[in-house]
Amino acid sequence: MKTTITSLLISASSLSTSYATTIYVEAESGSYGANYTSTADSLALGNAYLSSNLALGGNSPVGAAQVIDYQVTLSVGTYDLYVRGYIETPSPGNNDSIFVGNGFGAKALSNDAEWTALNNMQSLQSPEGTTLGTDNYVWINFTTKTDVSQFTTTGGTETFQLAHREDGFRIDAFAFVTSGETPSSAQLSANAVPEPSSLALIGLGAVGALLRRNRR
Repeated sequence: MKTTITSLLISASSLSTSYATTIYVEAESGSYGANYTSTADSLALGNAYLSSNLALGGNSPVGAAQVIDYQVTLSVGTYDLYVRGYIETPSPGNNDSIFVGNGFGAKALSNDAEWTALNNMQSLQSPEGTTLGTDNYVWINFTTKTDVSQFTTTGGTETFQLAHREDGFRIDAFAFVTSGETPSSAQLSANAVPEPSSLALIGLGAVGALLRRNRR
């Protein structure tokens, strides 16, 4: 019985890391600066998104309050970055811009060489051809659709950073997908899983059910 319990707990824990070659992350799971707000939304995959109400422009973030830090665990390889976002209306031309850190690792503030500034994103399209500026959450491959470069790792836990440039762009989730693979939006969204605490409860519930059954 002890071996069975251990196996169940490991399986529940492994659900929160990756599915095949897709590493999925909720936007609000990162450490985000004071300029960001997490807002509940039933249409978001994790029932919440991050956004900022400040438009600062520029070619790179100038303050820590603009930045979101993530710790992502990946296998050795090269990955494309997919982001699930939403451009608020009525003026998509003014709220469709963010910064993406170039590659893994913490980036220096006010260093244009370490960041890619993305602007006028309202024309970007999902794998199915849905346009980002349609007042709807859309998955976009930032690596193939924008100037964002591929992300290469020797394996392990990496730092990844995003930052706001304009206000009103909702970041719901992102995913790192092995370069060369082309998942659909449905496949990307299918990687959404409960928070680790919820997974632990699921695992413990399964253990409890087995213990009760074995007592009978």
